[in-house]
Amino acid sequence: SSVSRSTRLKFSAFCTVALLAVIAVQPAFSQSDGLLEIDGPTQRFLNRQQTAGKLNSAILSQRPLSVYEARKYLSGLDSLTGIDGQLLEQYLGDQTYPGAARASSWWSRAFSNGRDLFSKSDSTWSAQFNPILHLSAGRAFFRDDPAGRDSRNVWRSTRGVRLSGHIGRHVYFEGQFTENQEQVVDPTVSYQTAAGRPSTKLTKGGAYDWLDTRAVVGFYSEHFDIRMGRDTNLWGNGAKSTILSNTVATYDQVQIRTSLGNYRYTALFSSLASFGPRTASGFLPKKYAASHALSVRLGDRTELSVFETIVFATDSLETRSRFDFAYANPIIFLRAAERDRGSPDNAMVGVAASYRPVDGLKVYGEFLLDEYVPDHRGKGWWANKWAWQLGAHAVDIGLPRTDLRIEFARMRPFLYSHGQAINSYTHFGDLLGHPAGPNSWNLLFEASWIASRRLTLTTLIDLTRQGVNTDENLGSDPNISYRSRAKDFGNDFLQGNLTKTSLISGMATFELLPDVFVDLSAAFISISPEDGPNEVYALPRFTLRWSSAANHFPQ
Repeated sequence: SSVSRSTRLKFSAFCTVALLAVIAVQPAFSQSDGLLEIDGPTQRFLNRQQTAGKLNSAILSQRPLSVYEARKYLSGLDSLTGIDGQLLEQYLGDQTYPGAARASSWWSRAFSNGRDLFSKSDSTWSAQFNPILHLSAGRAFFRDDPAGRDSRNVWRSTRGVRLSGHIGRHVYFEGQFTENQEQVVDPTVSYQTAAGRPSTKLTKGGAYDWLDTRAVVGFYSEHFDIRMGRDTNLWGNGAKSTILSNTVATYDQVQIRTSLGNYRYTALFSSLASFGPRTASGFLPKKYAASHALSVRLGDRTELSVFETIVFATDSLETRSRFDFAYANPIIFLRAAERDRGSPDNAMVGVAASYRPVDGLKVYGEFLLDEYVPDHRGKGWWANKWAWQLGAHAVDIGLPRTDLRIEFARMRPFLYSHGQAINSYTHFGDLLGHPAGPNSWNLLFEASWIASRRLTLTTLIDLTRQGVNTDENLGSDPNISYRSRAKDFGNDFLQGNLTKTSLISGMATFELLPDVFVDLSAAFISISPEDGPNEVYALPRFTLRWSSAANHFPQ
């Protein structure tokens, strides 16, 4: 393993001390603190209620929400009956999670607040402790494989802890630490990292090995939510976003959210990892991002957002060695500041909107502009680069507690890239924007049904078509400088080696105990390049998860 013995001993000691500290106090009823999971059950419940027309004043397009903001929205819901009413009481802490009572009968200290394994609270503070566990096993069965394999074992082992709480009325915290090993179908490590993960190495058996941390300290009040720590974000109304997605490793950040009536303004300052060779001392060159988003509710059915971002590296200017304070102003127009610096950095702007024509249906879209020269429109000019996404979310169609989502995104060649490769809109080489990447389109269809408080069924179809670079730079890799482009004009959409990637999957999820899930899933994956061999396989899998935070990384 790539993790040193001393690191493992420190991790084990931390788990032991934290567990003993929580067990030593008498737990009392409280609700978990910290942040919601971006795609977790509570966030999905809020999204569904808003589409149904029951959360007209909520702004849910900048995720993750703090638990306190989520509780405010949940408290505004009424007239929910049946399973929805039970889920609402569960998320508000008025009803225990499934299995909590039985577990407490086995051990009185466990799940005393109805959700967390151990908890403690009084009038001025609270703390919750939960393990994080993700154990999965499956086997890929190949129909076509370039390596000639008939099958391959696939597994994951994640162990960790989550500690959350609040101090006083306004300060909250959350910390997660996990140690991970995973065997995927096609492991690839470049520059000591792998897709969707931070610094990663391969074990002798060819499995990924990495450590992961999420830690946030925040201050929440009626009008402000100020966070500092390490996390990811998703901005937009869809499952994916051309603007800011959460399909990357966590990154250090400071985030300031200001809410006033129907307005929400967010300033996000991020420290990102570059992708490439490390320095002689073993460090990655630094780069940063400054992002602003303004969202406004226009009546009960419409939300409009505008967005801007700047990505800049410490060595993009000869005089710059740290975060550039020209971008530190949370309300300045970033593009103007960048031009005053001589336009050395990667600037993008965007707009997003959602509209609910009838209760039960929400349509949404977004447009991201990287660069555009009107005089060159229609000529295949390489720098006319933008992206757009359209989607629809429908609930309670045919069956109660159903979600249907369809969205389509299209990204021009050379999107997210920059003349200085280090300034690309990436973190550890993974896109902060839409994960399908430049010079591609992506179609997603997702259907889920909450059959009971414990059982959820989900189906996903995800189709991507991308023109992949050949021995020339045709605009599919944002980690390559656009100065190496093959041509200035005549750049066609999907030019290059057209690669078709298809994912069709289904999953049944059952909650055994509070935040303890069993997943049974099966997926069919097809990767078909126009110039190259196909890879097609089926992958059934069994997973045991403790904590919805132990999400599965992409294969």
